[in-house]
Amino acid sequence: MKHYLAVDAGTTRIKAGLFNEEGSMIGMTSRFVKISMPGRGWCEMDMDELWQLVSGAISELSMLFSEQWKTLEAVGITAQGEGAWLLDNEGKPVRNAILWNDSRNDQIPMRVWEESNLCSSRNHMVPLCVGSPLAILNWLKDHEPHSYSRIEHVIYCKDWLNFRLTGKISTDWTDASTTAINVTKKTRVNEVFKILGIEEMIKKFPRILQSGEVMGKVSAKGSSDTGIPVGTPVIAGCIDISATSAGLGAVAPGDSGSIIGTTLGNIVIMGKDEVEEMNVEEGSILCHVKDGSYLRQMSALSGAVVLDWCRKELGVAANDMSYLESEIKSVPPGSDGVIFLPYLFGERAPFKAPDASAVFYGLRFNHTRAHMIRAVYEGLAYSMYDCLTYMPKGNTDRFIAGGGSRSDLLCQIISDVTGEVVIRSNREELGLYGIYKVITGNWEEISSPSDRFYPDLDKNQIYMKMFGEFLRIRDRLILR
Repeated sequence: MKHYLAVDAGTTRIKAGLFNEEGSMIGMTSRFVKISMPGRGWCEMDMDELWQLVSGAISELSMLFSEQWKTLEAVGITAQGEGAWLLDNEGKPVRNAILWNDSRNDQIPMRVWEESNLCSSRNHMVPLCVGSPLAILNWLKDHEPHSYSRIEHVIYCKDWLNFRLTGKISTDWTDASTTAINVTKKTRVNEVFKILGIEEMIKKFPRILQSGEVMGKVSAKGSSDTGIPVGTPVIAGCIDISATSAGLGAVAPGDSGSIIGTTLGNIVIMGKDEVEEMNVEEGSILCHVKDGSYLRQMSALSGAVVLDWCRKELGVAANDMSYLESEIKSVPPGSDGVIFLPYLFGERAPFKAPDASAVFYGLRFNHTRAHMIRAVYEGLAYSMYDCLTYMPKGNTDRFIAGGGSRSDLLCQIISDVTGEVVIRSNREELGLYGIYKVITGNWEEISSPSDRFYPDLDKNQIYMKMFGEFLRIRDRLILR
């Protein structure tokens, strides 16, 4: 039986999964990732350290499944998108990677933002955001000219890992489409580079392949580091939101879903004709893993990480979320007027406010920790619904995935807030499963059990009133 290696290099965790040709994951290893924050709003990652974590996870998997490893057919990687992963002319990191959620460059003049976004809307291009490679390059040119002068290659996270495996440099259309690409024409929009004053960087971006296309084969050095046999094909791979979407089964126009990972990703799959008719000012449209399909997304910055923060700061470290959730069952919908704005890392969708902060609003003496915890859950659901109001409605019920979806309470609150049926797949590690589907080109959904959550219309009415308050408070405190 053939086997396939899938790797998911997220912002907080690395996962390596081994799949058989029937689509079953027979084993997985993982490592937690270290992020450094050397300044306010700064988020960086040591690129060599990341490779050590990934290669370590793969090596462990190879030892655990040595027999199956003999029939390894191909490797595919999905990873966090955007940010700046920079190599010099020797293929070595220029500096630590600057991540997608870094906000150090929020001082770019408003004129530049406006000109860039006008250019984006004319060219079916992802609007500029602070985590974009282009915005980061603009910052580096002004603040780290020595680093800027050494840049030979501007790539993405998965491309760095592919390079360490194969010695070859390339990217795919899902990652590339986040950076000055007209997604329907698949052409580079050089005007944006000129607006930002970084024209010399145009030639530093790599060749672009389809996600399932072979970008190289495992080198002797890559094999030594990981245990993957020399010559094993490595596909180009894809950005994490596309992999998870594929894992959900969202590959055809009209499919919709939400991914409660580190961020809060909301997606609808669209066809080319629909995309060409749209003028996207909020969120973005990316090339999807299946050629000819597009992923309309709007990703708020704070997802499941808000629940982790809630558990740590409002609970007791030893307690799991189920304990905290049991505490809030007696709190009514709307948390007796307590509202949480979940902007722990600023916000980028459906509005851009890098300096935004999280807020508890409406606290009174009679409120308890339970009210605050429930308000955190509801705040996430309001943030999701806020994004959905700017997106086309899909043809299906709302598929949901990501670590946050493991919470029955959150799934039910989302259903009650949105008024939609929420379907949660019980298949674990949808990002890994999605990249397996990209490797094999098998888009047929392999059936798996799922849980359904149905909206309570009475609670929906309460939540719509509270959502109006959420927007009023947000506009007054954040967007003033």
